[in-house]
Formats: sequence, structure tokens, C-alpha cells
Amino acid sequence: MPTSKVRGDGLPETAHYQDRGCEVHPSCLTCPLTRCRYDIPRGLRTLLNVDRDRRIRELHLRGATATDLARQFGVSRRNIFRIFQQEVRYE
Repeated sequence: MPTSKVRGDGLPETAHYQDRGCEVHPSCLTCPLTRCRYDIPRGLRTLLNVDRDRRIRELHLRGATATDLARQFGVSRRNIFRIFQQEVRYE
């Protein structure tokens, strides 16, 4: 009969875990983000820019110029060109 193995890296039953969340949400267990800000390179800034970048790409496909988009979103033209070249991630 196989014996059950206990994970050596698991928390002991006596460990007290306090779910303090972060500046996005007060609780990790009920956080609305699909991925934790700490699991993504450049964290919160990346998560906040996902929707903005998606909108910039949509407007570009509809004919908006880099100069117009930079002015509208308050970023540099160079940043707009970086967004055009990005692979779509974290969505």
C-alpha cells in the first residue's frame, strides 16, 4: 500500500497567515486582478497600462497617427511606437 507523502515546503498548520493585500486591493484572496501584480514584470504599472495600450492599438488600426495618440494619452511618440510593436500580454 502506498504511503502518503507530506510536502516539505508546505506551511505548517500552526502558521498564521495574514492576508494584507497590496495597494490594489486590501485582500489577496478577493483581489479582482486576474494575475497578481507581483507575478508580472514591472508589476502594477504594466497592469494599469494594459487597457490603455489596447485602446491605443485599436485607435491606430482605425487610422490615428502616433502624434495624435501621443497627445491624446499624454505619452511620447516613442512610447506610442513601442506600444505598436508590443506583443499583447497579460490580457
